[in-house]
Amino acid sequence: MNQQQIEGIIRWLLATGGPLGSMLISKGASADTLNQITAIALAVVPPLIALVWGQIRKTDKQLLGAASKVAGAEVHVDTSVSLATGQPVASPGAIAAVNDNKLPNVVAKAA
Repeated sequence: MNQQQIEGIIRWLLATGGPLGSMLISKGASADTLNQITAIALAVVPPLIALVWGQIRKTDKQLLGAASKVAGAEVHVDTSVSLATGQPVASPGAIAAVNDNKLPNVVAKAA
């Protein structure tokens, strides 16, 4: 996660937290209720962000792209087809990395 993304999350939390707290107070919520809501949000939101971020950034294509950026590295992806299933051995993300012109060091190699 980069600095701009963290700042965006903080801006979003401030933009929603203030009006939401004001609305709850106007509806008669007590300070204890707001403290409980804040504690639950602080316990749930960061792990949820980490989960979503991990799912976005740790795809096969992203990992192969990162590996291909190592100086002098050439990443080989097995593009052969399984005899048992008739499907490619490599994942769809790995095949997408092979076909991506921005990742010239990711190379198809049939076994």
